[in-house]
Amino acid sequence: MAEAKFILADIGGYTTFLSDVGLKHAREITEDLLNRLVDRVKGRWKVANIMGDCVFFYAARDEAGTATFAHIRSLYEEFREGVMDIANGSACACGACNRTEDLTLKFVASAGEYELQNIGGRKELIGGDIVRASRLLKNTVPVSEYALLTPEVSDVAATCGIDATLGHDDYDDIGRVDYTYLDLQTVRTAYEEARTFFIARADAKMAFEIEIDAPADAVWTAMRDLNKRAVWAVTLDKATHLQGPENGLGEIYSCLHGGHKVMHMTIAMDHEGRRKTERMWISPPFMRDIYTTARVTPISEGQARAGLYATFEPAIPVVSRLIAPVFYRIMKRNLRNDLAGLKEYCETGSVASRQTQAAKPSA
Repeated sequence: MAEAKFILADIGGYTTFLSDVGLKHAREITEDLLNRLVDRVKGRWKVANIMGDCVFFYAARDEAGTATFAHIRSLYEEFREGVMDIANGSACACGACNRTEDLTLKFVASAGEYELQNIGGRKELIGGDIVRASRLLKNTVPVSEYALLTPEVSDVAATCGIDATLGHDDYDDIGRVDYTYLDLQTVRTAYEEARTFFIARADAKMAFEIEIDAPADAVWTAMRDLNKRAVWAVTLDKATHLQGPENGLGEIYSCLHGGHKVMHMTIAMDHEGRRKTERMWISPPFMRDIYTTARVTPISEGQARAGLYATFEPAIPVVSRLIAPVFYRIMKRNLRNDLAGLKEYCETGSVASRQTQAAKPSA
């Protein structure tokens, strides 16, 4: 018999997600996420089995604990990236596409012996240690995203830099299993912090500022609140919250500007500094890496300066370069007109000139 490390990557919340509305899209989404996990460790880990919402990987038995955890971290980050891409790339709110943030990822890692069997031309792992690893997916770990580690892979916990918690469960067929588990909230926080940045005026490809006769805190509240934005953003036809905390880090919402659909995700929020950064996706996707930072700075007790700073890159060679000037004019007009609406709203409490400004390129 051969020996290996066994690592199971299991999508949590899958059953509820799949059985909800938007069944077709739910299947497509989970397929995409599982394929991303497989591709991320291709050439390093092998796939033993696919079990619905779970990928059963196996690796060399002597793989260092630091390497095993590095791959677990990499898989988790790929999963979070996939969840974000799917949510922002979706054009619908079918009940699956607007609930990807409900999905979680957990891991079970152990080691032992296995045999191979050939079924329908596909090789699969079998053996008592394979059964044991699979059973451990059902456990009493009290957090939703974690890495459960059996004593055979204790070196993973010893070298990962995350505090490990002891636990155990009893099973009718395999008896008591002791383990430690790592709460992956630490990994998620580090991933989100790594993506956090704010665009300074000097670094922006497009920057607009306006002075407003209103306290900085009032202007900041108006800028970050989606419901208030629907009032003062004069180029905005419709704004729809899709998922994530409203008006907070991780919020995802869609906007219509003159018939153009834009998806937004808040990737950085600094309440003390009164600034936030959003990543944007447009359809068609001629431009990429579109980011805007909104910032409010006090001038005096009753006066503030509001700024919008944007950056973006061409997505498709040749075509994007031709589209870029049109995109620039549209975005420039939208940002400038919306800031004027913000000023009117903060100074008067309403926007008398509120009307849809069709986002069409100027002649």
